[in-house]
Amino acid sequence: MLAVVILAACNQRTAEEKLLKDIEPAISWVATLHFAAQQWSAGDVPGTYVRLTVDEAEKAFDKATTSIDQSQASKNLRDDVLRQIQISRAAAKRLQQSIEKEDRDSVAKCAEQFASASAVLQRLHQQESQ
Repeated sequence: MLAVVILAACNQRTAEEKLLKDIEPAISWVATLHFAAQQWSAGDVPGTYVRLTVDEAEKAFDKATTSIDQSQASKNLRDDVLRQIQISRAAAKRLQQSIEKEDRDSVAKCAEQFASASAVLQRLHQQESQ
């Protein structure tokens, strides 16, 4: 019985760790959007690929937002994570519009926003997992 209690205590995650675990797919999609924008700019992937990537990322952003809303993690962490998800969501919408217009400068700006959001999300993830 004591072993079960100890094992349960060892496996207990903080609310912050749980939130960051729950949003890992969204963090990955931000990096994927960054990569897709860069690859489209280089002419290495078609616009269809980027549009499909944005569609899938949106689903992950929706799930992440739900997790953030339901989380018991600190308000600061929730606010920081939500801000980066919102920035990424807005950049994803601009990315789709920019690709439709074949506006490479705007796509490059979107890529920069994804890179910045990805760096912040990775930093938050690393801070909480230490």
